Amino acid sequence: MDFDKEYFIKIVEDIGKKSRLAGSKGESEAFDYIKKHIKEKIGGKIIFQKYKILTWEESEKSMFLINGEDIKCQAIYYSPSSKIKGKLEYFGENNYEKDNEFDVFCVRDKQKNISAFINLSKNFKKPFYYCNGEANYLVPSLIVGSEYLDIIKKNLGENVEIRIKTKFLIKKSINLIHKLSNRKGKLKLVICAHVDTVPHSKGILDDASGIAATMVLSQEIKKIKLPFDVWVVYFGAEENSMFGSKFFVDTLTDKEKKSINYVVSVDGIGMGDNVSVYVEEDYFPQIKSAFKKIEDKLILSSMDDSVDISDHYYFKLSGIDSCLIEVKINDFYYHSSEANDIKNLNIEMCSDTILSVFNYIKNIQFKSPDIYFNKKEGSVFKKIMPFLQKK
Repeated sequence: MDFDKEYFIKIVEDIGKKSRLAGSKGESEAFDYIKKHIKEKIGGKIIFQKYKILTWEESEKSMFLINGEDIKCQAIYYSPSSKIKGKLEYFGENNYEKDNEFDVFCVRDKQKNISAFINLSKNFKKPFYYCNGEANYLVPSLIVGSEYLDIIKKNLGENVEIRIKTKFLIKKSINLIHKLSNRKGKLKLVICAHVDTVPHSKGILDDASGIAATMVLSQEIKKIKLPFDVWVVYFGAEENSMFGSKFFVDTLTDKEKKSINYVVSVDGIGMGDNVSVYVEEDYFPQIKSAFKKIEDKLILSSMDDSVDISDHYYFKLSGIDSCLIEVKINDFYYHSSEANDIKNLNIEMCSDTILSVFNYIKNIQFKSPDIYFNKKEGSVFKKIMPFLQKK
């Protein structure tokens, strides 16, 4: 496989020209770009899924006042409009995102009820847009940069004030399903990336880099014959609790679910000098082999340790084996200004990652549900479970 550096960069630049909030014009234009690219460069059947989502936007700049000082902050995605006064208290640690740990503080009212959360990054200065996992409940929440840690600690027990002004909107988002091949009775491997961004983010890392990687992979996979079919899905609304991938999985028939044997989710690559891969442990040897060229830069982890805020999640809940490919973030956050600058994209690392993923897909031997390919015969065999073999 040859990697066309200029071609990859152009896709990232084109997709990352503007914010692509789910349901927005920017998201729709990005899907049009992908559709045009597929028709002109790759070929294959394209299907659009359309669905309604609840989305959100900040109407005004949020305020967090401590003794009259306005602390720089931003409302976390889905925080409702609120005017809050109460006492500032320490709540606990939030290590949900392994590379971006938070100290979590809260504001309690006179009845000692929590009326707001303040999430203070341990690693990153300046507030940035942050999505608090799955939006299962709506507590007003702010994100604050690490430079305010001392001020917040000094004022624990003091009265503070929070003002958030946001609005909720019902809009339409899209999934684009690109069927590279669709042969009757064949098992399917799904490759996916997401198109949308958080508010005011161009999403160079998250996930224009993943979209570009997926397009490059599609072009190369189209040239080879595999013993399984490949569908490439570009999801909308990932930043909205992965609603696009949930809609896709929820609308699959039982027969279609059984036909999807594996998922590769690409959610940001090339910011730094590593690639992080989460996968079921019985796939570790195959990953190590495919990524051998960059084995010193590979961070391999069990899927059990993955953060369930990416598009692999709902496949995982449905019992479909998956692989999450991303980058370990150390000096910046996925939604920070640094991650929106293409100059910070390590193109050589992107190239090595894409080549390794291509090798992985090209040579994959499915381990669960106990199926493997006989490459010489070009056919599929069901393995007998070990306990049956003993009998």
